[in-house]
Amino acid sequence: EREIASLPSGKNIKVLLGSLTEPFQIPEEAHKTTGEILSVLSRHRIETVILTRSPLILDYSHILREGIYTVYVTLNSENIRALFEQGTPALKDKAAILKELPETVRKIAYVSPFFPLLTDLDEILPLIEGISAPLHIEVYNFLMGDNSRLLEKIPLGLRGGLIDIFKDESKYSAYIEALRQELQRKFAGRDFKLLAPEFRKHWSESDSFYLPAHPPAKLC
Repeated sequence: EREIASLPSGKNIKVLLGSLTEPFQIPEEAHKTTGEILSVLSRHRIETVILTRSPLILDYSHILREGIYTVYVTLNSENIRALFEQGTPALKDKAAILKELPETVRKIAYVSPFFPLLTDLDEILPLIEGISAPLHIEVYNFLMGDNSRLLEKIPLGLRGGLIDIFKDESKYSAYIEALRQELQRKFAGRDFKLLAPEFRKHWSESDSFYLPAHPPAKLC
């Protein structure tokens, strides 16, 4: 409340929850901290974007109906959950969030991070079939985090191929283009976007992303 009160009058702001940490963790059931934050944001009509993979968000459907919320529900195939996201909800439970959120919420099915050779889109798509939500697929940025620990968890049979894609610019570009074309075929008629950083650049340095029917364009 104090921070909002200190903002210049008329300033247009947007809040992002969940970019680094899940905002609806188990302690939320007891402490309701994120729920209190949502109540404050709703009271001041502040546009809010939420990234989550937790069904606990549904406890606040009465607040989310306010019409100021965009919710990205983070999805990935079960093999990624087994490798990197133990303890998180099952894919079917995450996909169910998209079905149960209020209609006034702008919902996005967010496959992130998409790991080449690992993420299984064919496992994800049937669970979101018929849901009115755009599909965004964000390719893993190999410059993020400790990749040595990440690679240790990947099966040996796939590890070499994944390294080749992220270490060789021509292979990376060829893979992303092939993925784009595959998505065009699989998701024809669906509102979807493929996001991929430029080779060996952080997102903040990258100015390209891929749309289904277009060449790389400027991020805006």
